[in-house]
Amino acid sequence: MYELITAFVKASLSNGRWEETDVSAITMRSLYTDYAKVILVVSHPTLTNPVALNLESIRVAAARFDLTPNAYFATLGNKSLPTTPDLPVISPKLVRYADIWRAGYNVRPVSHDAHPDAELPLAEKRDLLITRDDQPYDEFFEHGLVSVNGFIHRTENSVHGIYVNEGAASGRLANDTQLGLLSFKEVGEIQIVPMKASNIYKGHPDTKYSQSAYVNLKKDTETRFVIMVLGGYLHVLDNCYTVVGNGIVRIDFSKIPLAQRYFQSKDQIDLSSLNLIEPTQDPGVVVREMLFSDETIVKYMGLSQSFFVIVNTPELFCIKEQLGRSGIPGVYYGHSTANLPVQIGLGRLGNYWSRNDDGVWVLSVSDNQVNNYQFEHTHWHENRLISDHRDTQRPFDYARGYQLQIGRDW
Repeated sequence: MYELITAFVKASLSNGRWEETDVSAITMRSLYTDYAKVILVVSHPTLTNPVALNLESIRVAAARFDLTPNAYFATLGNKSLPTTPDLPVISPKLVRYADIWRAGYNVRPVSHDAHPDAELPLAEKRDLLITRDDQPYDEFFEHGLVSVNGFIHRTENSVHGIYVNEGAASGRLANDTQLGLLSFKEVGEIQIVPMKASNIYKGHPDTKYSQSAYVNLKKDTETRFVIMVLGGYLHVLDNCYTVVGNGIVRIDFSKIPLAQRYFQSKDQIDLSSLNLIEPTQDPGVVVREMLFSDETIVKYMGLSQSFFVIVNTPELFCIKEQLGRSGIPGVYYGHSTANLPVQIGLGRLGNYWSRNDDGVWVLSVSDNQVNNYQFEHTHWHENRLISDHRDTQRPFDYARGYQLQIGRDW
């Protein structure tokens, strides 16, 4: 008969990790109720090597038994189980970060609607073209996300290189071009899916998009993982979005600090398509109802910095570790040399350089200020207007930084 050797279990949490553990004293019923997934490694007298048994494959037959695994195996007699020879090996694969300039890429402003060498006015060169002689562009496009000054932008593949949509326009607006690369090469291929207005709908006719919006990706996500980028901000396994069906995602806008993010990003990415500012109006003031209107939210979802990322892996984890604060603007103390993504403040990515300073890893970012807005200290949800005017006593703080471990366990 089969005999238990060891087990690999995944906790019943959206962010649960796989771990090897002893389940010899746990009943089959409890294994199904206490864990999201369980793989048993077992032996059998007729087999030369141990094999793996995914408990999901025998749920109907085994989940009702208040017997330990070996006691359950004893009831099977000579029956065989749907085992596989591939044994689990926990070896985390992670999303890695690199500074594009430091990694030796060449970057120039272009228009993706014209040849890269076409002579155009600078204002018409709204995109960036990333090139490097030794870089296969298909590989880059299928595994990489690009951030401009901390805001992720949609990319396009071509024989000329990788186009970063609106990347040059963002750089001119911010008067800065800090470029970062998130590489999913260890984790799996990615597919970028824009948020098209025709695919956005309400769960109930009376629901406002400022509460929630549903998006039909029109892609199969049964065995693939979905990440969200909204207005350039990265969302992985948080409560701001939920995959509610195959290819269907609900975005919970009520949990997103939209007003604060609007004011932070309006000088970093082009938000003129939202049509919130009249020519004679103070650019730092918006009508609250307009900002949270259905029309504005659909336009926000239509930005080149808003899209879904489908990762070719059935599961991911995301662990946030707070970085040490140095008390120096733009400087954090890191946990490792692993070149992991860093998220700061309201969720923008930190484009950083790292160095070993006397045994301590120091991460330097160009800007880690987060503004304290006056409206945040009022009943602003009842106000007609909100503005980017800062608190006079404490206009800003230096934001907390988090190192992100995004990956899979095998």
